[in-house]
Amino acid sequence: MTDDSASNLNSFLARYVTESSNSKNHLNVSYVNVFYPSELLENGIVLIDTPGIGSVHEHNTEATLNFLPQCDAAIFVVSVDPPITKTEIEFLKKIEQSIPKLFFVLNKIDYLKGQDLTLSIEFLKKTLYNRNHANIDNISIYPVSALMGINAVKENDVQKLKESGIYDFKTELINFFKDKKKALLNEALQKKTDNILKAVRMKIDLAIKAQRMPLEELNNCLNLFNEKLSEVETQKVVASDLLSGDKRRLTASLEEYAEKLRGEARTYLKTIMKEAFAKNGSGEIDYDTIYNAVAEPIPSYFEHKFGELFDEFNSRITEILNRHNQKLNTLTQSVWQAAADIFSISYYHFEGSGTISGRYKPYWTTHKWDTSFTPNPEGMLEHFLPQKMKRLSIAKRVNKQIDLIVMHNVENLRFSLIQNINTLFASFAQTFDQNIEETISNIKNVISETVEKYKNRTESSEKSIVNLQSVLTRLMR
Repeated sequence: MTDDSASNLNSFLARYVTESSNSKNHLNVSYVNVFYPSELLENGIVLIDTPGIGSVHEHNTEATLNFLPQCDAAIFVVSVDPPITKTEIEFLKKIEQSIPKLFFVLNKIDYLKGQDLTLSIEFLKKTLYNRNHANIDNISIYPVSALMGINAVKENDVQKLKESGIYDFKTELINFFKDKKKALLNEALQKKTDNILKAVRMKIDLAIKAQRMPLEELNNCLNLFNEKLSEVETQKVVASDLLSGDKRRLTASLEEYAEKLRGEARTYLKTIMKEAFAKNGSGEIDYDTIYNAVAEPIPSYFEHKFGELFDEFNSRITEILNRHNQKLNTLTQSVWQAAADIFSISYYHFEGSGTISGRYKPYWTTHKWDTSFTPNPEGMLEHFLPQKMKRLSIAKRVNKQIDLIVMHNVENLRFSLIQNINTLFASFAQTFDQNIEETISNIKNVISETVEKYKNRTESSEKSIVNLQSVLTRLMR
């Protein structure tokens, strides 16, 4: 990317993402995706530039707090002038429990030299240590100069990039995500491989045992297994009903919360309106003054409520689905256990599927808050009214607009979470049915194939058994 193209891109983006060009987000921008060829961004890594903290626009901080729990790591950038502020420390207290990994970056190190830089790093490290009493040796701080790094990239100067600290920090980030991804893949593959091997071993054991049975005994065992499947089917229906019941109760609880929030939001905004009138006293007042007073806190208020609501309900969704997931694991294993008992073969315990997260979509990229008051022709006449009547007219109009804004924002919030609930529960119900049916099908296919061999006599049982034992021997190596 050339300097000119980078400058043009920055200018273009600034029209949409800065408060100066897009005040109060009047352009209704939900998010901006920027794609760039970078080693750091390969393999699905996404860097998110948050709105920031400590801004005069409170909703920026609320928006940041809301989506941080969905991140694998956070880069906390502070400056040497000063190394860390009280606002930043308070923010850290709020997020440290919800972020698995924090990288602390000390920027603008080109401002300091030698001992001054060392003292600045030590001060930041001690401040972070005093905050949570962690092992001070485990606190990693990455001193960088973003300015030196940018110039080094422009000049294609690797040595200068290393001196800026950016090179080492970038390498650390890449290694962190590679190691994390590798660990997750290894864990998932190990569990999946173990389960596959256990299933294959039980299927081979079952096939060998079935082929050594007289046909009459085999049919008797099959009848017993089908009786067990009738019990499993009953349990599956009960589990499905319980899942539907939990979904209905969760949805009803959401409706109650939404109704409560409507009342709280109306009271909150109408109190602000009354305070705006009172602040003006008996003097001249206009619609815009009241409008600005009421509209200003709307984004931060609903952003905060949105975060609270999603944390609460996603926690409840996670708890409910994990409870049902345990039932799924138990029911699936009961099918294998029944087959093992009926056919007198060894049973191998299967690792159940892991925990389920309630979060489905990154809601922080899909919502915006309505702060707009619709034009009202009545306002044109207010200019000619006596002051007392004018205040009453403005209050009536603003009250009406507050009701509409609250209804719209709460409905958007409610609808997004309803969609989340519906999608997650539907997906789990489908997985539940598929896993049970797949397990039953695996066992019944082995028995059916054995019965078919009895009928067709295409090969001797002993030859088939020898082949199966050979496969089992190779499998266990």
